Amino acid sequence: MTLNIKDTKPGKALTGIVDRAAKHFSEFLKTAREFFEKDERIKRFKASRGFRYICRAFSGHWLLCFFVMLIIYLETVYRFWLFRELSSGYFFAFIFAFSGGTAIYMIVSAFPVKRTKAVSMAATLIITVIYGVQLIYYCIFRTPLSLISVGGAGDAMQFWDIALEAILKNIAAVLLLFIPFAFMVLYRKKMTFREKKPPELSMVLAFCVMSYFFSVACVAFTGDEPASQNTLYFETFSPELSVDKLGVLTTIRLDVERLAAGALEEALLDRMCAETEERDIEDWYAGSNDKAGNTVWPGGIPDGTTGSSLSGTPGGTPDSAPMGGNDPADPDGLPGTEAGGVGTDPKEPAEPVKPYNVMDIDFDALMASGKNDPLYPLHQYFSSVEPTPTNEYTGIFKGCNLIMFTAEGFSPYAVSPELTPTLYKMINEGFVFRNFYTPVWWVSTSDGEYVACTGLIPKGGVWSMARSGSNYMPFVMGNQFRNLGYLTKAYHNHTYTYYK
Repeated sequence: MTLNIKDTKPGKALTGIVDRAAKHFSEFLKTAREFFEKDERIKRFKASRGFRYICRAFSGHWLLCFFVMLIIYLETVYRFWLFRELSSGYFFAFIFAFSGGTAIYMIVSAFPVKRTKAVSMAATLIITVIYGVQLIYYCIFRTPLSLISVGGAGDAMQFWDIALEAILKNIAAVLLLFIPFAFMVLYRKKMTFREKKPPELSMVLAFCVMSYFFSVACVAFTGDEPASQNTLYFETFSPELSVDKLGVLTTIRLDVERLAAGALEEALLDRMCAETEERDIEDWYAGSNDKAGNTVWPGGIPDGTTGSSLSGTPGGTPDSAPMGGNDPADPDGLPGTEAGGVGTDPKEPAEPVKPYNVMDIDFDALMASGKNDPLYPLHQYFSSVEPTPTNEYTGIFKGCNLIMFTAEGFSPYAVSPELTPTLYKMINEGFVFRNFYTPVWWVSTSDGEYVACTGLIPKGGVWSMARSGSNYMPFVMGNQFRNLGYLTKAYHNHTYTYYK
């Protein structure tokens, strides 16, 4: 077959090629069906009748093949454009495409025949847009888009020019992704559909289930390594690894499942905490007096404080307020200079330096709850960690204030002894750390600030800063300074709703 495109427009030439390919593919299916139905040699086999029935049943389900091939095609374009290669994880993206495409086909088949064409085209468009959004998002942030970040899409649209620039830079990939949808639009008048009988749909459902369990079985054979397909599928959710190891569609499905499970778990925990809080309040009011006349509270003193620091009412204020924020002469709430607090007289004798950085924690008592306690491995680990020794830098900043700011995308051109003298002094004097790197976190700025403030690694697919706001975190920087009597505050430019 030859096609002279010398004097033909590119659009017409492409249409001619696609038309001829579709015609040959249709003739191939027709020939194969006639072969399995009429060939006498196949009829001699005992299993031929069932096999021929399967071929006849699936010959009318060209849309099923289309959706399976659509997912495989989109996965291929996504990987080649971003990674320039097909890694071993492409095999799992390939086999999961069969169950995924079949599931989409069954959803489309649930609609009346008159609407099947429109629904199938809409499904193709939605799937293509999802892959396109994932591709552009990865080009900008170098990490896959998690569903939890979709909630902030409205705020992110304020930076639509960055997204538009990324689309224009990767316009070839976007056009490649939309080729199957364009194929459906061009040949929509030639697409025919018929009513599916229950036996046919039952076979399609069986094929979907079998292909899914086959894919999961292949995943289970990959072992228990931290980055294996088995670990990513059943235990640890890491979008950037999952996309490479399992594919985009499977990663999105796992993201939906775990997001729904997390929302359900959070709702149950909130309910349990509310019931526990109600019981604690009832126990608090049910307090009695001991022999000395002191009040004994069965539920314990609220907020983890001691009995001598609270007044005799629930939620009472401490007898001695912490330094900072309550002195009328100190409107800024900066630490005072009371004895024992920050800002003490430097002439006072320094406290003896402890040989090791050790906290008084009874790990044996914590581990007494047994191995059934989910925190038991943590207690066991921290009890075995060797303490770090103190040195000449220990305590040298005692009594000082701390001002920390995060300069995202910082450039050294902003440092000038004339324009920014304080910044210049900070960078050229004191402690300057040059041998380091900053990863591109999953939620970018928010995750970077989460690391700086907590010293913890953020979790992929979750807005860690917002999610940890209600957690008990006594060792983070703000709480540590607050325990010393400091007024602690944090500020961020732009709108307060951007990251939650």
